[in-house]
Amino acid sequence: KQWYQRRVRGQRPKMLRTLTHLIRPAIRQTKITPIAHYSTNVKYVGKNEPYEVFHARFCDAFNSEKLDSWEIRNWMQKLQLEDCIPPPDVVSCALRGCRRLNDIALAIRFIEATKRKCRAKKGTWEWLSQEIDPTLKELGIPSLTELGYDKPELALPHYDDDVRP
Repeated sequence: KQWYQRRVRGQRPKMLRTLTHLIRPAIRQTKITPIAHYSTNVKYVGKNEPYEVFHARFCDAFNSEKLDSWEIRNWMQKLQLEDCIPPPDVVSCALRGCRRLNDIALAIRFIEATKRKCRAKKGTWEWLSQEIDPTLKELGIPSLTELGYDKPELALPHYDDDVRP
């Protein structure tokens, strides 16, 4: 009854006033910091890795003479964990590594994973597929459209795809 009478007279309850008084300074002091780029390179955790270092690290790994099945999968996983779409020459080096190991299934899975990563920006996959097409032809690896993987048979369309009937 007392709270109701205070509200009628236009006064705010003390509990709400106290709570607002305590929370307001905390909200003003909160600073929003941007999320740092993710890198699998230990030297650049939370920082931007220079493009030259990134490019050299992955190209050297995929062109290595002692590259085996486990190593190439490890480096492909690291490449997919990076906070960027891989450049065409890094993708080409990875495909050449798959061809050296004679693992066409891994190459096709890698192309699929790269295509999925390209969904972040519209038009990226079209550009990237044009850039890696000569490498695919040189190595004898069929593209996703040649295999019919661009249009799945039984899958529902992904919400990011711009599919209109």
